[in-house]
Amino acid sequence: MDYFLFLTSALIVNIPFGAWRETTRRFSVKWWLAIHISIPFIIIFRIYLGIGFIIIPASIAAALIGQILGSKLYLKTKPQQ
Repeated sequence: MDYFLFLTSALIVNIPFGAWRETTRRFSVKWWLAIHISIPFIIIFRIYLGIGFIIIPASIAAALIGQILGSKLYLKTKPQQ
């Protein structure tokens, strides 16, 4: 159950950052922050739950999926010009 909670949290936390990333210029400081700012929180939560290093590849995948979902949701809900 801890693995599911952890991976779901990593995905959900990255959705707003994926939307933010979509609004920034590529390879800018804000773009870099939008991608990486959630990492310390994910690491702290993994340590808090007592989950080992084996889950790291899955957490990276969950974070990536969250970034992509956030980007897609932003583009879908953004007012058309």
